[in-house]
Amino acid sequence: MAIKENMENVTLEERKKFIENVQMKDDFTFKLIWDFKDEIAELANYIERKGLDWNNRIADGRYSKTHHSVEQIKIISIENNKQIEEPYIIFNNRVDPELINLCMPIVTKLEELYSGKVCECLINKLDAHSLIPTHTDTEGYMVSGEIALGLYYRLIRRIHVPIFTNKDVFFKVAGEVKSFKVGECWETNTDQMHSVWNNSDVPRYHLIFDVLPYKWL
Repeated sequence: MAIKENMENVTLEERKKFIENVQMKDDFTFKLIWDFKDEIAELANYIERKGLDWNNRIADGRYSKTHHSVEQIKIISIENNKQIEEPYIIFNNRVDPELINLCMPIVTKLEELYSGKVCECLINKLDAHSLIPTHTDTEGYMVSGEIALGLYYRLIRRIHVPIFTNKDVFFKVAGEVKSFKVGECWETNTDQMHSVWNNSDVPRYHLIFDVLPYKWL
């Protein structure tokens, strides 16, 4: 299905066909796309002043097999990523409005860069001396029978912006390894096999975004 740029009016059937025909991303591992050092400095200051009220430690389901060492706070969420029959519904979570406001300049810039919309924004904390073992988001859900969720992960672009990190934290995608710096904005290809490890004595904090590159989705 051919999609015109900035397509505003699309039927649900056209949308469904488009989603079902999206292919895995195989043309890159990492992309350095922007620098948010100033915005992240303000966010880091907020965390140091107020701390964070973590939503949960990931404790059950398929996700826990890879992310059991992760705690997270959800700032913006998508309500219905397990379906493809209707447009995605996005909402702000009940977190401190100051925290939402600190994230919005980054959200706005990402939506401009991708001509789309941010459908997830969260902060992930990875424990000291822990890892996220090798896995792939898209095919993992496909194999487990969660087809709609697997198609969602094919659609989105996954963005990482470190808040607190160091040279002993590493991200590996399809054999390529990077150590991100604070404020750097990286797109990571989570359709490919990837893993993360924190070899340091302190937790790693990342601001993470899922971006739908088509506003009408």
